[in-house]
Amino acid sequence: MFTIGPDVQSVLNTPFGQPWVQIIYKATNSHAASMPLRSSFARDGGRPFGAFFAKVRPGWDVPVNAMAFTWGITVILSLVIIGSPVAFSILTSLSLTGLISSYLLAVCCILAKRIRGEQFPPGQFNLGSFGFVANG
Repeated sequence: MFTIGPDVQSVLNTPFGQPWVQIIYKATNSHAASMPLRSSFARDGGRPFGAFFAKVRPGWDVPVNAMAFTWGITVILSLVIIGSPVAFSILTSLSLTGLISSYLLAVCCILAKRIRGEQFPPGQFNLGSFGFVANG
């Protein structure tokens, strides 16, 4: 959201039709780089079988089809350990690696900003010079 800048009207009156697409484009400054990000934020009806999964039965007030699909995927992934404990270890290792990498990317970006001496947006909390140590 820091890429919106002071001109909010340019984001609201975007030629892309949706403000969030303009924000992603301004963040990446490239149509090619912003395309995968835009496709990952599919709007209603933008995913296969969207109407089937979005159906909410009267009286139940929950999307049972989407919940059943999520449950089925969870069961299938849970059955991996029965077939091969090594495959389960690999699956959990990949998940953990992805999680730690996402944290590492954010912390490294903040450290790079601190090393270059750039200002952070004003916030409620400020650790001062201890921020560098905490991030490290």
